[in-house]
Amino acid sequence: KGLGEMSAAELNSTTLSAKTRVLWKVIVDNELDTDRTLQEMMGKDPSSRYRLVMERSAEAEDLDI
Repeated sequence: KGLGEMSAAELNSTTLSAKTRVLWKVIVDNELDTDRTLQEMMGKDPSSRYRLVMERSAEAEDLDI
């Protein structure tokens, strides 16, 4: 869900409440690879996203489908 699709209670418990939210530190080791991946995942070309997901699907540990 996007932030605009969440109820006030969901938004509070997942994002705003310091007692229940989870923050993850993100460390970028290779800026060029990170930029390429972000472009593939968020760019306008859906074939890039599909290819990336299919190539990396074996690496997934937990899928919530």
